[in-house]
Amino acid sequence: MTNKNGLPWDHTRHMMLGLATELLSAESDGSLPDTLDIEQVWVDRLGNVRLLDAPLETAVATDSDDNQVVSDPNSNPVTLLTTAMELCIAEQSVPDHVSTFCSELSERAADSESLAW
Repeated sequence: MTNKNGLPWDHTRHMMLGLATELLSAESDGSLPDTLDIEQVWVDRLGNVRLLDAPLETAVATDSDDNQVVSDPNSNPVTLLTTAMELCIAEQSVPDHVSTFCSELSERAADSESLAW
């Protein structure tokens, strides 16, 4: 899911909506994994996002400066979405409302209810 130059906003916004939908769905049906990590987020060839119960393989995510992104496997849904957003956007220029959304997301409570506003 990572690209050190980020992804076009067109792709990123659809993937983030898919991830938020997956997290909300898993929370509502009781299947949200006990641990959440960026390595559990998979995107298929069509851009559909899937949240896995556990990582299929170990991958090392890096930011735009090739620094390893260390994720917390005990993170919550909001933290996971925020990390995914940061990896996808990298240092790209995004619409102003996206910057506002990212700022507001990072200040929200650390539970899945925060994804449904």
